[in-house]
Amino acid sequence: TPVDFTATVPCDVVRAMPPAGGVVLGTAPKQGKDANLQALFVVVSAQRVDVTDRNVVILSVPREQVTSPQCQRIEVTSTHAGTFANFVGLKDPSGAPLRSGFPDPNLRPQIVGVFTDLTGPAPPGLAVSATIDTRFSTRPTTLKLLAIIGGIVATVVALIALWRLDQLDGRGSIAQLLLRP
Repeated sequence: TPVDFTATVPCDVVRAMPPAGGVVLGTAPKQGKDANLQALFVVVSAQRVDVTDRNVVILSVPREQVTSPQCQRIEVTSTHAGTFANFVGLKDPSGAPLRSGFPDPNLRPQIVGVFTDLTGPAPPGLAVSATIDTRFSTRPTTLKLLAIIGGIVATVVALIALWRLDQLDGRGSIAQLLLRP
């Protein structure tokens, strides 16, 4: 789960999509196991443009609105403050900017990669940025590294000492112990 995630999709990309639509942006492959339950998608269908995250519809807008000249871009943000979508240039029925979202920090998407049905080079303005949580990706300090090396050396010394004791006790190898009645 990222600390923060932002994606910008120009409305020109939606205008260029085939009539049947497709995945404009996904943080997992659409066919992946539980992808809808874990990832974020911007999907264009014949009728609508949907922004979904972890199987929750963040915002769904008729495709005809998104392909209108008023639509500039789709902005998606996901942080500890929540996950939100904004269709820049479009207005809701009250005249306010067309945006929606949920203030849930647990709605941040899992990121496996960046996936799309688009072909060719990335269109101008299409951007994805994520800050990945690396709190648990660490390197040992010098003291921990010395402790690890000391533990390995002590284990090797102990095994050699046990082998030497087995040689000196006069009974031979461990195989003879197993053969006794």
